Amino acid sequence: MLRSIVANPTIIASTIGLLLVLAGVQIPPVALEPVRSLANMAIPAMLLAYGLSLYGSRPLAKDDGYRGLIAVASSSKLLLMPVIAVGVGLLLGLRGVSLYEVVVMAALPTAQNVYVAAARYRASENLARDTVLITTIGTVLVLLLISAVLGV
Repeated sequence: MLRSIVANPTIIASTIGLLLVLAGVQIPPVALEPVRSLANMAIPAMLLAYGLSLYGSRPLAKDDGYRGLIAVASSSKLLLMPVIAVGVGLLLGLRGVSLYEVVVMAALPTAQNVYVAAARYRASENLARDTVLITTIGTVLVLLLISAVLGV
């Protein structure tokens, strides 16, 4: 397990980047341009990978055995997190648009990077894929409800 953590490209790149920043190293712009191009491609590539995972799939397939976990994960993300955000926001004195912003952030769907990580480690890919799908669809309804309840 330690070997997989140390060999993780994201951890290696983050460590190198942190060391370069701490050392005050300035990378020439010409050397950074390919890195910027790759960085600009990251989100579209994740969305494409996720979209490809949906092709030919059977979301919420009974034989996957994940329906209960998908329901728990999706309802927690779509219902529990916004309710907790309202409570914490009110405790912190947030009102109006500020409270609305916090609750909307909590209600956003499960990120596609969850699926990318599951696919990378070949762990519960269908669970991640279906949770992302359900929360992406459900977020529309939840955001409408939040707008109505908070009056924003």
